[in-house]
This record gives sequence, C-alpha cells and structure tokens, in this order.
Amino acid sequence: MKLIPTPVAPIDKRVATVLANPGGLRQVNEPVYPDHPCGDALRTLRLRCDLGLREAAKVRDLPPPDVSSLERGSATLPPEQWCEVFVALAAEWERRNPPGESNAR
Repeated sequence: MKLIPTPVAPIDKRVATVLANPGGLRQVNEPVYPDHPCGDALRTLRLRCDLGLREAAKVRDLPPPDVSSLERGSATLPPEQWCEVFVALAAEWERRNPPGESNAR
C-alpha cells in the first residue's frame, strides 16, 4: 500500500535564525508542530539503523521530504502505516546486518 502522509497544522510559530545565501544570517518565523511519539521513534530508529533520509525513504518508496515531515511532526500516518514503516526499517537493518556477522559500531 502506498503511504501518503497527512499534513498536520502547526500549533505555533517561533523565530529562528537561518543562514540565507545570499544575505547571511536572517531571522524567520518558523512553524512549530505538535510532538509526535511516532515521529521521534522514526528518527531514532532511522539513526540507529545508520540510515540517511534518502536511504530510509527508499525502504518504503517515499520522497525524502516526506520522511523528514514525519519525523518533525508536520505530517502523520494512520497507526497501521506507522507500523509498516517501522517493520520495513527493521527488515532493512536485518538485511544489512545478518545474524552471525559482527555488528559492532
């Protein structure tokens, strides 16, 4: 089943300093999204599996910006699709680290 993240409305705005090219440092208003435990878990699992955004996106055939949106909380999925993502990342970890091989990092 194709995963289609659902946008989440921001709950606030905050001022952030960004490096603009050209222009140098600038302050911008940045949306703030609600914390989402699945997004936090996705980032943690992706990093523990030593996957970049692009690599993780390929695992479930998602564009990398969608993975970023899920991690940041600006998009979400139905619960069963979150489970699919976690299972796919775990399977990718097992594919890259077969039992019996040294997995020391």
